[in-house]
Amino acid sequence: MRAVESKRYLVPRALGGGFWPRSWSVQRKIVVASALPFLFVMPVLTWLLWTYGNSTYHLILTTKVRSDLASAQQYFLRLEELQAQQVLAFAQSEKLVRAYREHNSMPVFREILETQRLENRLSYLVFRSASQPPFLQHPSSGLVAMEAETLKGFSAGLPELASVHVLPTPNASPDEKKWQHRGLVMRSSAPVVVDGKTVGVLEGGLLLNRNLSITDNISDLVYPHGALLGDSRGTVTIFMDDVRVATNVTLANGSRAIGTRVSASVKEKVLGRGEVWFDLAFVVNDWFMSGYAPLKDELGNRVGMLYVGFLEAPYREVKEKIMWLLLLGTGLASLLSIWFGTRLANGVFDPLFRMNYTMNRVEAGDVNARVGTLSRNDEFSELAQHFDELLDKLAQRRLQLEALNSALDARVVSRTAELVEANQMLRSAQEQMIASERLATIGQLTAGVAHEVNNPLAVMQGHLDLMREALINGDSIAHEIKLLDEQVQRMRQIVQKLLQFMRPESYAGYVEPLDVNETIRDAELLIEQELRLAQVKPFYDLAATHRVTISRTELQQVLVNVLINACHATASLENAGVRRPCIWITSRDIELNGQPAVEIAIENNGPAIHKTHMDLIFDLFFTTKRQKGTGLGLPVSKMVLQRYGGYLSAESPVLHPYDPSLPGEGGARFVMQLLQKARFSSDMIQQAISLTKKGVQNNSNGDVVS
Repeated sequence: MRAVESKRYLVPRALGGGFWPRSWSVQRKIVVASALPFLFVMPVLTWLLWTYGNSTYHLILTTKVRSDLASAQQYFLRLEELQAQQVLAFAQSEKLVRAYREHNSMPVFREILETQRLENRLSYLVFRSASQPPFLQHPSSGLVAMEAETLKGFSAGLPELASVHVLPTPNASPDEKKWQHRGLVMRSSAPVVVDGKTVGVLEGGLLLNRNLSITDNISDLVYPHGALLGDSRGTVTIFMDDVRVATNVTLANGSRAIGTRVSASVKEKVLGRGEVWFDLAFVVNDWFMSGYAPLKDELGNRVGMLYVGFLEAPYREVKEKIMWLLLLGTGLASLLSIWFGTRLANGVFDPLFRMNYTMNRVEAGDVNARVGTLSRNDEFSELAQHFDELLDKLAQRRLQLEALNSALDARVVSRTAELVEANQMLRSAQEQMIASERLATIGQLTAGVAHEVNNPLAVMQGHLDLMREALINGDSIAHEIKLLDEQVQRMRQIVQKLLQFMRPESYAGYVEPLDVNETIRDAELLIEQELRLAQVKPFYDLAATHRVTISRTELQQVLVNVLINACHATASLENAGVRRPCIWITSRDIELNGQPAVEIAIENNGPAIHKTHMDLIFDLFFTTKRQKGTGLGLPVSKMVLQRYGGYLSAESPVLHPYDPSLPGEGGARFVMQLLQKARFSSDMIQQAISLTKKGVQNNSNGDVVS
């Protein structure tokens, strides 16, 4: 039995259900426990579906626009091939050869070329003789960016048709260009051979600037009626550089968006790096799922872009509707499961509810209350029946106890007089002990108040003297007033600090990370008058970098106590002509019990502490300064540091590295060690109590405690 109890004691509290709120009923716990998996799985599943749906949605749109762009590129290449075939066929036709023979360089020859140009729907069709550069021996075709002067050489109206006014466009790359005068031309060339001799080159070109029929035909091919969802619409654009020169994208006023520019990110990827763009893009005034591909001229230079895209909003609306329906369905399913689980739990726990109601009635005084017969036969029903049987047995025991109680009353009455007399004697002894303890405590508090108030009063008196001198000399006294205010606040806290001395485990606190060097400097200001009266010169070697966790006021109190003692120890040296009184204050970083800490050392070159006094200086009420001290300063200081896990120690005589003339002859050093992270003595006491209780428990269970 003891082994079982020991194992039960070692079970972690969380496994025993300690994580449940104490006020929750078993019914609520079971409902929550049964609903938690569902409430956890459904949000996770919803998140996965949402994430996967978004990625799949983007993949579907990307796949579609990739297919659309491939179709548009095929149409564009087919148009280029068809034009090349038309130019080549006409260059090899008997009609052109006969016209060349009969009407070379005559208006009739040019009229035949114009007729063929109109028939092939070309922007220009010209013949260059073999003597005119450039001269090609083989057919060629491709895109070329032509300057306005070159276009004017083919037709006077082409430069005006090619000119595009560049419109300001959000997100476009910075460019001060206002007009695009160059033309993007789909050019095809073929040599003309007459009687086995190449006599020239036939060149035909199709200007793509403002050629809306090409973009409309591509749009009709790629996005026929019914190919897109809802109100979505397909768009096609031909760019020259980053400027739209032919498009079916419309502006807000319904006009074609010719002259608008592509965004800087698309331009950098497609025209800059020669890559293909497949992603959402803000086209003029709305978001389109877009595909951009670079257009290259005959030399492989990127001169423009081919764009296809469709309005993304209808697809996004459908996606969002599906997602919201999924969220609503999940939420409704969660609520229904919780409601249904609650209803089922109510039915399962009905016998427990009846038992709880019966117990409340019994506690209210109804000893005849019972659960009664239940119309079910399960574990809880059996428990309710056993509960009724237990109440019946308790009623019988109660009747027996009442009978025994009546018999005991008589025996108790006979012993009451003796007990009353013994109780009065015990109470008298207790009152005497309490009175004695009170007197001792009052004595300690009175002595402590006298000592603790003395220090700030001395500081205040010193600064009042300084204020008198400053007022006589006309100097500012704001700093002294501030220090006086601090001392008044310090005296206000003395009562609480004395309570800390009497019960430190109840008052640890008011701590903050402190810079010990700064606190040492503040303490010097507080005893400035004491230093002046003792004619003591302080020296500093403050090398500590760690901050310590302690009350600023309490650390300042300890420093002031030790420094004033050092001043008193050296006060007579200057007058005796022995040596100049000096105090050395050092700080450095150390490790204390494996933890980062700071050590503060205060040395003086006064007389050494007598060896018989070294073991007594930290005892209550021990003092060698009968006129100035009460013997509480050093004990209180040591108790303050111990409360935060620190130490205060003393050594005398000392070797003075700062004053080689005193090799071990005198002086004293007080060393304070403070942890960077305080360990309060109250925490240590509670830990010791906990370990002691655990040992007692283990012993009661028969376990061995070493």
